Amino acid sequence: MNDGTSTRNDMSGTTVHGPVIQAGTVYLGVGGDVRRSVWMAPAPTRRFVERAELSDRLTGLLLPGGADVGVIGSGGFGKTTLAAKACSRVRADFPGGVLWVTLGENVPDPVLADKINDLSELVGGRRPALADPEAAGFALGELLREREPTLLVIDDLWSASRLAPFPVGANLARLVTSRMRGTLDATCEIVKVGRMSPGESSSLLSSGVPELTRIQRLTRLTGGWPLLLSLANSAIQQEIGDGRTADEAAKLIGDQLAQDGPDSLDLESADRRDRAVAASVEASLRRLDGPGRDLVRQLGCLPEDVAVPAEVLGLLWATSDLDSAGSRRLIRKLADLSLITITGTAVLVHDVLRAYLRHSLGPRRLVEVNAALVQALCAQAARGRRAAADWAAALPYTRRHLAGHAAESGLLDPLLLDAGFLLVAAQPGLLACLDAARSDEARAAAGVYRRVAHHLRDAPVADRPAYLALAAQRSGATALAASAVALGERASWFQFVGTLEPGTGTHHPRPT
Repeated sequence: MNDGTSTRNDMSGTTVHGPVIQAGTVYLGVGGDVRRSVWMAPAPTRRFVERAELSDRLTGLLLPGGADVGVIGSGGFGKTTLAAKACSRVRADFPGGVLWVTLGENVPDPVLADKINDLSELVGGRRPALADPEAAGFALGELLREREPTLLVIDDLWSASRLAPFPVGANLARLVTSRMRGTLDATCEIVKVGRMSPGESSSLLSSGVPELTRIQRLTRLTGGWPLLLSLANSAIQQEIGDGRTADEAAKLIGDQLAQDGPDSLDLESADRRDRAVAASVEASLRRLDGPGRDLVRQLGCLPEDVAVPAEVLGLLWATSDLDSAGSRRLIRKLADLSLITITGTAVLVHDVLRAYLRHSLGPRRLVEVNAALVQALCAQAARGRRAAADWAAALPYTRRHLAGHAAESGLLDPLLLDAGFLLVAAQPGLLACLDAARSDEARAAAGVYRRVAHHLRDAPVADRPAYLALAAQRSGATALAASAVALGERASWFQFVGTLEPGTGTHHPRPT
């Protein structure tokens, strides 16, 4: 850029539009000036349909220092899209910019604090070393007090306790999206997002297909649900690509939805919503062969609201004998079907679709898929050698999310006894998984890590193996102590920047 600004896009968290901590691109100034503007709002999707009445009401409520504004509605109703559009409309009212954080259903304290620290780092240029959400929120609030009016968007809130740490202030507005009214304070201004109107449904169904006329039946079968309308639109375009007319394609998709789903969709019925999602996803999956459908279902093992690098999907699917070229083709195919969103070099699965994919895998298969991904990520870190993993060479995704996959597959114990992994893993995700330890040795190691994680974070890098070894020895965690001692003896690779964040590992004497 030629305006003296720089860009950054390596924080945690995602929206359905792309990584932001969350943004496709985060614009900010150079240095640690808290007055710089930060723009984290995601761009609209390619099939954006204006919902004028809702949009006008929402933008009218967003005022610096005003009451919280909540956008409430079921999953897949377009809450995030509406919030993103509102950000662009009120940009002039918030010269301090837009901060955006996506939470999700399961956000333990260390992970929440980490997400708030992400925001502080973007605003102030320096990352707080805080593991408590309340302390992290206070630090962010101190930074925001010095800024021009700023809009803070908290996307996909599931619990009131997860909102409490975020700051409020006279120069700050908070916009929250949630499925449940009860997550927000009684004084919050509420914008309810429901089904699309017939006109809006028609616009979304016919997006890119202006010749489509058979719309009424699909509108009834999808219930005006934006997520299902988008899936139907993508399926129609795929059928047109195979030689059918638009109306022939619409009839075929309608027949498939009617066969597997309810004859009409009552969005107040959870059972009918679930059946409609299943029918819509399966209608899209029919365009794939049997092995391809299983590969798609494997996406159910991915963490919620995380943009997963395409390289990681390649590693996962390689365990089912899909090569890298096939992996790239499948990703493009799934994006065309609106089953995933491509964000740069990463992939995001909407949480409604993710929930269906997890359910369709079933508990046993979900464990197997997680185990396959754990083995693939560990093999990548070992770089093909029959030796212990070189965790400094592991992918950033591995450092952040390997522990979660291992916990879901019963494979966490070996990682807890590996001092090298403990010293490079992202602390928030690892701390959230410690209760999954099974063996006595692993539980002892988990207890040690839980007690000393903050000391490891703050200690000089070269001292960390010895500190971990001493703490393990004092606690009787003999297996971990032996691993840490051995690491200290051989770890010439242990030369990474003094942070436990992913992406800092290096074999060079200086950070790269």
